[in-house]
Amino acid sequence: MFGLRWTGGLVLLMTALPAACTGAPDTTSPGPGDDPVITATVIDLEQSWDVAWSPSPDQLAQYEEALLAAGVSALIPTVEPAGESMLNADVVVLRTVPTGESSTSMVVRRSDRSVYVSLQAVPLGRRSSCASRLEDEPKSEWTAAAIRGQGGCSLLVVGAPSLLDWSEHDMQFLVEFGPDVELEALLSWLESWRLVASE
Repeated sequence: MFGLRWTGGLVLLMTALPAACTGAPDTTSPGPGDDPVITATVIDLEQSWDVAWSPSPDQLAQYEEALLAAGVSALIPTVEPAGESMLNADVVVLRTVPTGESSTSMVVRRSDRSVYVSLQAVPLGRRSSCASRLEDEPKSEWTAAAIRGQGGCSLLVVGAPSLLDWSEHDMQFLVEFGPDVELEALLSWLESWRLVASE
């Protein structure tokens, strides 16, 4: 089971290891006879760049090196979406200790620092897949969606943040966007994003 929490740009998936989401040390509930497990999140890399210019060669090299060390892949925008300008991308590569689980996240902001979209990527198997979510129909609010040529799913909420979920290159991607972002325009923009692979 998981829950969603809106934090001004990034959906946090609350799982059995809450510290992996919050970044603060926490003690998980131990099972019978088990010792408590304290987890925390370490930032292995943090960068920021203008979307219109993409990362510099030095930034991209550092990003790729961090992804390789973490064993994860990422998606980055290479052009600005239609109707938007002066967007800034903030990216991080995260690692949970002591489990060693890595992930990446990105928040794309407008010039006034308001959030345009956010993305989180984790290796496959770390959270519920679209297939399992869609199996819950008709109770599930998720619907099938084609995203970057992949079979994904969407959770669309009127007047509130919505979600897109899909998998590629052994990674599961979750995009969150506000009600002011048009879905079809976002899907078209995501098609242009570049895959930065860990191998």
